[in-house]
Amino acid sequence: MSSPWHCVRPNAIGPPVRTVGIAMGVTPDLIRVLHVDDNREVADLAASYLQRKHDGFDVEVVETVEVGLSRLRAEEFDCIVSDYEMPGRTGVEFLREVREEYPDVPFILFTGKGTEAVASDAISAGVTDYLQKGAGTGQYEVLANRIENAVQRAESQRAARHLRELADTTDRILYIFTHDWSELLFINSAYEEVWGRSTEALRENPRDFLNGVHPEDRDRVRDAMGRMSDGESLELEYRVNEAEEFERWVAVRGEAIVDDGEVVRVAGFATEITERKALEQALQTRTERLQEAQRVAGVGSWEWDAATDTVEWSRETYRIFGWNPDESGTPSFEDWLATVHPEDREHASAKVEEAMETGTFPAFDHRIERPDGTVVPVQCRGEVSETEDGTTRIRGTVLDVTDRETDR
Repeated sequence: MSSPWHCVRPNAIGPPVRTVGIAMGVTPDLIRVLHVDDNREVADLAASYLQRKHDGFDVEVVETVEVGLSRLRAEEFDCIVSDYEMPGRTGVEFLREVREEYPDVPFILFTGKGTEAVASDAISAGVTDYLQKGAGTGQYEVLANRIENAVQRAESQRAARHLRELADTTDRILYIFTHDWSELLFINSAYEEVWGRSTEALRENPRDFLNGVHPEDRDRVRDAMGRMSDGESLELEYRVNEAEEFERWVAVRGEAIVDDGEVVRVAGFATEITERKALEQALQTRTERLQEAQRVAGVGSWEWDAATDTVEWSRETYRIFGWNPDESGTPSFEDWLATVHPEDREHASAKVEEAMETGTFPAFDHRIERPDGTVVPVQCRGEVSETEDGTTRIRGTVLDVTDRETDR
């Protein structure tokens, strides 16, 4: 069958196992129909009309339930059409047997015995559609439409189920809402673990996820939701899970889905970043402690990349040089050299050149001039290293030795 749906049959016994493509709501190019009716003349007439008027139909007619079940086990069909009154077993009994082995195949009861009791039994047994036979060829047009609709719904349901199964294998939360966040269209099971709230509650109230957002972050989230509804993209990090005291972090991304110039849906994903945030916090704590230790000791750190001519300074280094770290930007080697007292500049430059040539950087003293004109004596020491790509880097410390000079 030329469609994005394929049947994988490990053996001839048991229902076929379908592997589902990514297309949603796609009707196969060729719809294979199994028509079971003991009145061969009527069934052949229906099959002839369907195939003549609709190129996409391939109808096979059989006259008994036994043969119908045998054909289902041997071939793949997209839809079953069955009469009700047949020798041996009724169409509803046939339906029950089909549902045991093929729960998802569309089944249309097309019968001349149209009673409420028959319709009720068919519905209870899981019939897809119920159509009463009539006079004229118009009934076959109706039947063709019912078949196409039933097959399309079945394919969409299979695709949606497979998409959900795939989505449930990822740790990321996948979501789709209507443009105004008034209806939840899709959410996977990862939401419950991360948010600590049920998907059922979210379906009943699509904004229930806000109750799982840290109170201090909710206004930012609401603002981002509004901007998404207006067509903007979303990138946001915030805290969730009230049951765990909002200790979980998520990074959320989203896009507006536009149709004919109008935002119709908003969709995206959320990734838990709790571990990353904990590492960032630990690094921040260590950095702050190092900065405090440098401040107390009056020692700053620095690193110079010779290839890019950029120098990284710690906050204490900025303080020693009298620069504002939030306003000064990243200095270059020439910026550093310009801070050296004019009488010491040649000596300092020579020391750096020597370090580049020899690979060693012994300590040396020199003076610097701050922007306000203050002259500060410092001691500079470092070490030379080379990266895998051959780039030379020098890292070291600068010590304010004002107290030492004063004591002399």
